[in-house]
Amino acid sequence: MRQSDLVSAITNEDLRCLGALDNTVLVTPGYAGRRVEDREINNTTPRRALILGNAIWLAKQMNLIEFISAADELFHERQVELWVVGKVPNHFQAKNRFRATRFLGYVKDLGPIFHGVRIGIVAERTGGGFKLKTLDYIFNRVPIAAIRGGIAGLPLTPGLDYLSFESMRELAQGVAVALDDTGRLNSLQHAAYEKCKAAFDWSDRGRTLCNAIQEAVNKQRAAHARRAYHERAAGR
Repeated sequence: MRQSDLVSAITNEDLRCLGALDNTVLVTPGYAGRRVEDREINNTTPRRALILGNAIWLAKQMNLIEFISAADELFHERQVELWVVGKVPNHFQAKNRFRATRFLGYVKDLGPIFHGVRIGIVAERTGGGFKLKTLDYIFNRVPIAAIRGGIAGLPLTPGLDYLSFESMRELAQGVAVALDDTGRLNSLQHAAYEKCKAAFDWSDRGRTLCNAIQEAVNKQRAAHARRAYHERAAGR
């Protein structure tokens, strides 16, 4: 990385970890997917929570099984469904018996999925980084409940724009309680959408990256010109 002309970071947290380098630029993800201008969660919305994303990587499987272990029985008792949408290894499902959890696998059209849930869960404390699923939740107006530290890169405030919890058990319990407070759920999804609606444009990201590359090229050219000048001067 020190030998690179430019290193991009996906979150401010990652950028701070690269503080010893002077060739970094922050380029958070953009979003070009479906945007729902208005949505109301009400008593007709199924009492259903959603975990979106593939769990092929071992770290994601670890997070998923830890949360389901904490939530499945509780959700069953509270008559809450948990939908897991995304690729999950067959052996992962086969060796675990769950009561409230349903694995839907890959789903091409996520619109009906988002419309039929009350809350989206980010239960990932292993792996770090920007969770792209959060943008899908936000722009489809699905309120978010997350483990602390799982919302890196978003301009959101816990408690006002999303729900944040310290442990998987607390996250599961918090979701079970929040599902019936539709007023709070609507407030959360509206606040998150408003804060993010103008913040994740790919064109902005392209310009940021292009400018950073141009600056790196200019530095390289300037260094080359200085070396050439000193070499000529030494030759005289």
